[in-house]
Amino acid sequence: MKQSLGFVLLAVTLVGAVWLLRPQPEPLPAGLSLTLTDGSSHTLTQMGGQPALLVFWSTDCEPCLRDLPRLAQLHQELQARGMNLIAVSAAGDPPHAVQATMAQLATPLPVALDPQGEASRALDISGDLPVTLFIDRQGRIVRRLSGELDLTRVRATLTTL
Repeated sequence: MKQSLGFVLLAVTLVGAVWLLRPQPEPLPAGLSLTLTDGSSHTLTQMGGQPALLVFWSTDCEPCLRDLPRLAQLHQELQARGMNLIAVSAAGDPPHAVQATMAQLATPLPVALDPQGEASRALDISGDLPVTLFIDRQGRIVRRLSGELDLTRVRATLTTL
C-alpha cells in the first residue's frame, strides 16, 4: 500500500513539474506588421482570431528551399481550415532575390519581406533557419520549431491551436 502511494505521489509530482516547465505562450509584439510580396500588409495581432504559422526562411538556406513546396501544400490545407501561413524571408534577403526564388519554385504561398530584419528582431528569430512559429487564436506564440519541416509534427501541433 505504501509503495502504491509513493508511486502515485511521484507521478503527480512529475506531471506537475512538466506542466510548470512547459513553454509559456508569448504575446506577439503590438503593431508588428508584415508586408507581402504582393504589396499587401498584415498586422499579426489582427489576423481575425485565426491560428497561424510564420515560417522564417532565406534564399540561401538549402533546408528552407526544400521546405517551400511543402509549405505551399500545407498553406492550402490550412486555408481550408481557416488558418494562415506566411513565409517570412530573412533579414538581408533582397526583395528581388525573394521574388525570383518564389517565381522559380512556382509555389503559391504568401511571402513577407523582412529586408531590414524588423520582424526577425521583434520575434527573436536568430540562429539557423528555417524557424517556424505557431500562433494561437489569441495571437500568442505557443511553439517554436527550428530546422527542416517535419509535416507530421507540424500537423500534430496545429491540432492544439
